[in-house]
Amino acid sequence: MTNRKTTKKALLGSLLALVLCFSMLVGTTFAWFTDNEAIEGNEITAGTLDLTVGDIVLLNADYLWEPGFCAPFSFKLGNAGSLWLKYELAFGNLHYGETEDAAEATTEFAGLESNITTVLDVYDSQGNLLGTVAELFEAGNFGDAATVSGRIAPKTDAATAGDAIAFTIKMREEAGNEYQGDWCKFDIIAKATQEVEETDGNGHQDYDADATYGVPVATEAELANALGNGQDVYVTELIEINEPITVTGDVTIDLNANLDASLTAARPFELEDGASLTINAGDKAVQVGEYGLVKIAGNGDVTINNGKFTGDVDNGAFIKVTNTAADVNIVLNNVEYTDTNKDSFVINMYEYAGEAKITINGGIYTAKSGIQAVNADLDVKGATFNTTGVAFEISGSDAIIDKVTVNVDPGVTVGSAPAAFVSVSSDGYAKVTNSTFTGNAVAVYGVYSGGQIDAANNNEPAGIELAKAWETNSKVVVDGKVLINN
Repeated sequence: MTNRKTTKKALLGSLLALVLCFSMLVGTTFAWFTDNEAIEGNEITAGTLDLTVGDIVLLNADYLWEPGFCAPFSFKLGNAGSLWLKYELAFGNLHYGETEDAAEATTEFAGLESNITTVLDVYDSQGNLLGTVAELFEAGNFGDAATVSGRIAPKTDAATAGDAIAFTIKMREEAGNEYQGDWCKFDIIAKATQEVEETDGNGHQDYDADATYGVPVATEAELANALGNGQDVYVTELIEINEPITVTGDVTIDLNANLDASLTAARPFELEDGASLTINAGDKAVQVGEYGLVKIAGNGDVTINNGKFTGDVDNGAFIKVTNTAADVNIVLNNVEYTDTNKDSFVINMYEYAGEAKITINGGIYTAKSGIQAVNADLDVKGATFNTTGVAFEISGSDAIIDKVTVNVDPGVTVGSAPAAFVSVSSDGYAKVTNSTFTGNAVAVYGVYSGGQIDAANNNEPAGIELAKAWETNSKVVVDGKVLINN
C-alpha cells in the first residue's frame, strides 16, 4: 500500500510538472540550433556572336555592262566571337532605275519593264546558277547552296582562315536595247545566328536548333506585322514609318538600310507591356518621329547599338518612359542622337515611380535636355552631351557619370530642375569623375531635396558657380572639399 501511494504521488507530481511546463510554453517561440553555408563562386557569362568580313573585292564601278558581260565579286567571313555561328547571305538595300538619278530609284519590281535586275544572273563559286538579282532579293536569301551559307568556329580570323565567298554576275545575252542606260545598286547582307555545337550544363546540344536569322522586311506593313508578332527582323530596304508600330515580345531589329519616321506624329515604336526591343543600327540613319523614337508605358527593355538618329522633335524625347511604366531597362551603346529643333529630352521619365536602370556607353547626344533619371539608376561612360538645359537630372536614384563631355549653352530651367550641368534631388546621389564641362549654366553641380554629389578630377568651366543648393538637406563634395552640407 505504501508503494502504491508513493507511486501515485510521483505520477501526480510528474503530471503537475508537465502541465506547468506546457503553461510556461504557451505564447513563446522555440529557438533551435541552426547553421548555414554559402555556396559561393556561381557566375554566368554570356557568349558572343561576332561575324566579321575581310578581303572584300567589289564589283568595279567602271564596268560597262552589256549582254554577255560578267564580273566577279568576293569576300571572306570570320567569327570574332566565342560561340559557333551559322550564316546565310542575302541582297539588301537594292535600288535601280532607268536613269542616273538616284532619287528616281525604286524597289517595286512591277513598275519597270526594263528592270536590269531581272536580266542579271548570279552564279556561285562552283558555277551554279542561283537566280537573278531580282529573284534572290525577293526570296530574302541566296537559297540553300552550300557555297553561300555555312558555319564558322569561334575566333576564326576572316582574312586568314575564314569562309571564302565568291559570286559572278552575268548579264543575259538576250537582254535587249531597253536595258541601255539602266542601273542598279545593292548590298550583300551576311546574317548570322547561333549554331548547334556547344553543349549546355545538362549535356544537351540541340537547345539552339531553332535559332533563326529573323524575317526580312522591306515595307512598313511587313515591319509592323513582324514586330507585332514578336519576330526578329532585318530591314533590307529604306522603310518609311507613318504610324506607330506596337512591339510585342522580345524582338531585334537589324538595320541593313535606313528608316524614316519623320512623318510619324508620335514615336514610331511603342512597347507593349513586357516587351523588349533591340535595335542594331550599325552605320545606318534613322529619322525619328515628331516626339522621338520609343515609348515605354509598361514593363519594358530597350537596347540600341550604334546608328545615327536625327529628327525635328517637338517637345518629346528620344526614349519616353511614362508614369504607367514599372520595370524598365535602357541601354544605349555608341548612339548618335541629334534633335535639330533642340526641344527634346534624350530620355524622359517625368513622374516615373517604378524601378529602372539606364546604361549609356559612348555616343553623342544633342537635345534640349539630357537624361532625366527618375527612380532610375544611371551609369554613363565616355559619352558627349550637347544640351540647352540640364544634362543629367537625377531624382531618387544613384548615378555614376564618368569620362563624359557636357556642353550646356545657354543654361535654362527645365521644369522643376535648375539648369545645372548635373542636378540631383529627392535623396538621389551622383558620383561624377574624369569629365569635362563647358558652356553656361546656373551652376555646375546643383542639389536640392536631399541630393548629394561627389565630384572628382573634373574640368569645370571658369566663371560659373561650382555648386548651388536650392533647398536644405543637400551635400556637394568636389575634389575632397565639402562645398555644401546643409
